[in-house]
Amino acid sequence: MELYLQPLNVLQKTVWVFPDETQLSPQEITFVVYYLEALITLKHLQRVGVVKHMTVEEWIKRRKTDDGHTVVGVMEHKTAAQQVAMFALDQEEEMWCDTYYTRIRPQIFRSKRCVADQDRGRFFLSLKGTPIYNPSNDIRRLHEKYELEPVTNQEARRVYETAMKTKTDSERNLVADYLTHSNITAERHYRMKLPENIVRGRHLIDFAAGDSSSQPDTRPKGTSPKHSSIESAYKRMIAEYPVTLDGKAPSMDVRVAFSDKFQRKLYERWLKAQMKLREQHVLEHFSRRLPSEARVESWIKTRGRKINVPSVSAVLEKWQPSGNVEDAISAPSVKKCVKSQK
Repeated sequence: MELYLQPLNVLQKTVWVFPDETQLSPQEITFVVYYLEALITLKHLQRVGVVKHMTVEEWIKRRKTDDGHTVVGVMEHKTAAQQVAMFALDQEEEMWCDTYYTRIRPQIFRSKRCVADQDRGRFFLSLKGTPIYNPSNDIRRLHEKYELEPVTNQEARRVYETAMKTKTDSERNLVADYLTHSNITAERHYRMKLPENIVRGRHLIDFAAGDSSSQPDTRPKGTSPKHSSIESAYKRMIAEYPVTLDGKAPSMDVRVAFSDKFQRKLYERWLKAQMKLREQHVLEHFSRRLPSEARVESWIKTRGRKINVPSVSAVLEKWQPSGNVEDAISAPSVKKCVKSQK
């Protein structure tokens, strides 16, 4: 769906296409912010107050779980007096949010529109560098742009609450925890908010949405099904889809076939291996003497690559002369120069 592809293409552009130099347009930055707001409020069913009040400090303090999820806790929201709102991001979603935080959010501060020192420590910002004002309106604009029927956070939460009525008490408790119900509901339905319980609540919501890859797992920690290791999955994948200079990374469907759990890591690892090959290719071209930045940049551009492109700084940092000092001293050209000296 185009709604998802355009913001994700912007994120991919920020990560893989000249990552040290990418400057996004105001429209691209807005797309990303709107999309991440929708992700948290419509997929993870968090109240709009969560994205409005979430802070940078809370993002920095996010916690990793053993199964690869990232749990984020937000203190200030509609029911802040009762409990912390918590939601679990998978590896890909965590990468999207961190790309926004490390690559895109700093661009807002460098913009001419930015009002200095008005961010109040909030994670999601407007183009003026101030906290977002109305996430519901932002998401409505996103729907209108792609001519979709608007869906509000309250509507989405009600749908999932209804879907949970047929579940067991244990499963309903986990979802109630994930939705951060009122304190009365919390006391009645669930215990302490443990990260692993938040992840299980997320799986139940995914399963209710029809995501067959997220089977609900309410069993105690340590009893989940075994998955093949990332090393084994990666070796099997590159046997069929080897890393080459100009090859295309395996698609998501291909990666999922080798490992649903590690498909994102397989993607990143394949690209990292290709980047190493491409950097080595550049270094071999300039093996005789240290090139200038301009020469390296010009030669890289002649390759015509648009994604996963080596940076000039990385190439120059790794450059080393070919051969060794003894070979250089005994080279005919050096001997000739020495003999010609007076």
